Amino acid sequence: MRNHGYPHFPSPDSAGNFNMTGIDLNTPRGRSAGAACNSQVFPGNPNPGQQNAQALSQALKFSRCMRAHDVTNYPDPNPDGQNSFAASNGQVPLVRRAFTACHRLLAGASSGGGSTP
Repeated sequence: MRNHGYPHFPSPDSAGNFNMTGIDLNTPRGRSAGAACNSQVFPGNPNPGQQNAQALSQALKFSRCMRAHDVTNYPDPNPDGQNSFAASNGQVPLVRRAFTACHRLLAGASSGGGSTP
């Protein structure tokens, strides 16, 4: 990542996690750097983009489901399939109900996916 436009990209901590505070990979430069570095992140997988696309697809379905269940401000995920939604105190019961209805759409859910209601 440092060689592809992010000279101050953090090193991983002892658990292998990166502190991405202040780094936006949802830019043309970020996507280009990510594409160039995928083979380093997924050395045994010849097509990491397929896994990423699958995770992003499931995360998008989950976001649409949450909005369909009245959490209207639930954001779409970033290109990595993650988002940083934080419910306000008044939303907590609504978010719990929506999550109960939508959690099956998350990657790795035991039901194997599904479609948006």
